[in-house]
Amino acid sequence: MATVLLLAAFAHAAPYSADIELVNPTFDSGSVPGVDASFVGRRGTVRAGTLLQYTLDPLVYREGDTEIGAAVGSRFTTDLGVAWQIARIFEAHAFIPVAGQWGAGDVSDAASAGLGVGDLGLGAKLALLHGRDVGFSLNADVRFPTGTPDAWLGERGLRGSFGPGFSVSAGPVDILTGVSIEGRSAITTPDDLNLGSELAGDAAVRLNLIEDRFSLYLASVGRLGIGKDTGVGEMPAEAMLGAVLTPVDSIQIDLGVGHGLSAGYGSTRFRAMAGLTYVYRPPRNEESTEVDLHRDVKPEGMYELVDADDDPVMDKIPATVDTPPPPPPPPQWEKGELARVEKTQIIIRDPIKFDKSTAEIVPASRPLLAAIAQRLLEHPEILQVIIEGHSSEEGDFAFNYELSMTRAVAVYKALVEAGVDAQRLAIRALGEVVPNGTDAAENRRVVFQIVRTAQPGDPKPATTPTPVPWTGEKAK
Repeated sequence: MATVLLLAAFAHAAPYSADIELVNPTFDSGSVPGVDASFVGRRGTVRAGTLLQYTLDPLVYREGDTEIGAAVGSRFTTDLGVAWQIARIFEAHAFIPVAGQWGAGDVSDAASAGLGVGDLGLGAKLALLHGRDVGFSLNADVRFPTGTPDAWLGERGLRGSFGPGFSVSAGPVDILTGVSIEGRSAITTPDDLNLGSELAGDAAVRLNLIEDRFSLYLASVGRLGIGKDTGVGEMPAEAMLGAVLTPVDSIQIDLGVGHGLSAGYGSTRFRAMAGLTYVYRPPRNEESTEVDLHRDVKPEGMYELVDADDDPVMDKIPATVDTPPPPPPPPQWEKGELARVEKTQIIIRDPIKFDKSTAEIVPASRPLLAAIAQRLLEHPEILQVIIEGHSSEEGDFAFNYELSMTRAVAVYKALVEAGVDAQRLAIRALGEVVPNGTDAAENRRVVFQIVRTAQPGDPKPATTPTPVPWTGEKAK
């Protein structure tokens, strides 16, 4: 079946003010081009960027099996957009496309070559259910008639769309889907392409190969006319394959290709996409807690500086402050060394890794846990170790606290099953409130704090470990 538009035998009008684009940009957290995600980000997060698209033959006339010509041959589009997480459950976004077209055929209503502007889009998302692993939202968009007339880029009337979206994350797999009703003024051409209100749907499956850094996705978008006899050319659908890269927390790169699944308007022979998004996430604590003790507050709200020479309190403060020592250099690891005991911590060479949003320890981290257990068995003078779980800032506080707790418990169980006495281990969950740096991967960690060691005169620790608490069996 042809993957370009199937229209009537005659094409004899001027280009129309109709929007034929199927894939619009998305700047939501966790989204892919053309498919919105219902996950939410941190309040105050701003995502701004561009999506570049090249489409081949998005609008081609055919008579039966014979191709008459392209009304739009090749198009290069730059979509500029921004999304702002105004509140925890509310996000607003805007975008506008600018396109260059060329290569139209001999049909009389072909779009002329040159630059044009599409319709300005404004929209919002209300997250009725929001978590790190599941989201349900209501999405609304309005498109304003700002497009270049008679260029197949925009429409003469105001358009609006409204519908639900649902997203779920299961381990490394994210599933995104949504449906909406788009209301528009009827567009009737002398040919058999008659556009009006439509039902639009999209879906995507994304596989997170490297958490927060690299994922692959397969997506599809489509439309179906409402309340009229729908011709073949009025049921466009397209499939896309792509990748999402996040080299650093503030930059997202989208790459993808697409191909039409049906002979419908906007369904292309070939689509290539490249997107670049900048992400700003505000710090958790935006208000300053610093207090200037060297100022008097006047009733008018003005401040007056006090001379330190006349201040008896300031006279007792040393004139110079010792510079704190530089942080110690990172430890040097010997070949094959995975864990070591250093003062008040058991230091590990690599972080313990889990499946996304779960407490399932990945197999690659099992040798690291075995090394930690071995260090504890070699150092019986260590009487108490706290296994401290931390998370990154994605999702809400309650979810992150629970995740850090369940991951600490998973590590605790693994060490006990490896022969470490359960009475030597304790668990503490701190969620996201004690970050280790600005990078999400650095904050998502398990730390081993040594809080009690044997002192001279203390009784020797028991040589036989306590049975495994959840089975009563002897540890391996």
